[in-house]
Amino acid sequence: MSTHYTPKAQGIHLRPQMPDPANNEECPKFMSHGPCGGVRAGGFCEVYPTMICPWVTMYNELEKIGKIEWMRQV
Repeated sequence: MSTHYTPKAQGIHLRPQMPDPANNEECPKFMSHGPCGGVRAGGFCEVYPTMICPWVTMYNELEKIGKIEWMRQV
Protein backbone atom coordinates (compact mmCIF):
# COMPACT_ATOMS: atom_id res chain seq x y z
CA MET A 1 0.00 0.00 0.00
CA SER A 2 1.34 3.42 -0.95
CA THR A 3 1.89 6.00 1.76
CA HIS A 4 1.80 8.84 -0.77
CA TYR A 5 -1.49 10.71 -0.84
CA THR A 6 -2.43 13.09 -3.58
CA PRO A 7 -4.35 16.25 -2.67
CA LYS A 8 -7.44 14.73 -4.29
CA ALA A 9 -7.10 11.59 -2.15
CA GLN A 10 -6.96 13.74 0.97
CA GLY A 11 -10.14 15.55 0.00
CA ILE A 12 -8.38 18.85 -0.61
CA HIS A 13 -9.79 20.95 -3.42
CA LEU A 14 -7.60 21.04 -6.47
CA ARG A 15 -6.03 24.37 -7.33
CA PRO A 16 -7.59 26.47 -10.10
CA GLN A 17 -6.27 26.06 -13.62
CA MET A 18 -2.95 27.81 -14.03
CA PRO A 19 -3.01 30.93 -16.21
CA ASP A 20 0.15 29.79 -18.00
CA PRO A 21 0.50 25.99 -18.28
CA ALA A 22 4.20 26.43 -19.08
CA ASN A 23 4.72 27.17 -15.36
CA ASN A 24 4.15 23.57 -14.39
CA GLU A 25 7.00 22.94 -11.95
CA GLU A 26 6.02 20.88 -8.96
CA CYS A 27 6.90 21.51 -5.36
CA PRO A 28 9.13 18.72 -3.95
CA LYS A 29 6.83 18.65 -0.91
CA PHE A 30 3.75 18.43 -3.18
CA MET A 31 2.31 21.68 -1.80
CA SER A 32 -0.63 22.31 -4.12
CA HIS A 33 -2.14 25.39 -2.45
CA GLY A 34 0.85 27.61 -1.80
CA PRO A 35 4.37 27.49 -0.48
CA CYS A 36 5.29 25.64 2.68
CA GLY A 37 6.49 27.51 5.73
CA GLY A 38 10.07 26.63 4.87
CA VAL A 39 10.76 28.96 1.96
CA ARG A 40 14.31 30.20 2.55
CA ALA A 41 15.63 33.72 2.16
CA GLY A 42 15.79 34.71 -1.48
CA GLY A 43 12.87 32.39 -2.31
CA PHE A 44 14.88 29.17 -2.17
CA CYS A 45 13.29 25.77 -1.51
CA GLU A 46 13.48 24.17 1.94
CA VAL A 47 14.05 20.70 0.45
CA TYR A 48 16.52 21.66 -2.29
CA PRO A 49 18.39 24.77 -1.07
CA THR A 50 19.82 25.53 -4.52
CA MET A 51 16.39 25.51 -6.19
CA ILE A 52 14.06 28.51 -6.24
CA CYS A 53 10.67 27.59 -4.76
CA PRO A 54 8.25 26.84 -7.63
CA TRP A 55 5.63 28.98 -5.86
CA VAL A 56 8.00 31.96 -5.79
CA THR A 57 8.76 31.41 -9.48
CA MET A 58 5.06 31.16 -10.26
CA TYR A 59 4.28 34.36 -8.34
CA ASN A 60 7.02 36.25 -10.19
CA GLU A 61 5.75 35.01 -13.57
CA LEU A 62 2.13 35.87 -12.72
CA GLU A 63 3.21 39.33 -11.59
CA LYS A 64 4.88 39.89 -14.99
CA ILE A 65 1.65 39.15 -16.84
CA GLY A 66 -0.60 40.96 -14.37
CA LYS A 67 -2.40 37.88 -13.05
CA ILE A 68 -1.40 37.65 -9.39
CA GLU A 69 -5.09 37.44 -8.47
CA TRP A 70 -4.77 33.75 -9.40
CA MET A 71 -2.67 33.23 -6.25
CA ARG A 72 -5.57 34.47 -4.11
CA GLN A 73 -7.77 31.69 -5.52
CA VAL A 74 -5.31 28.99 -4.53
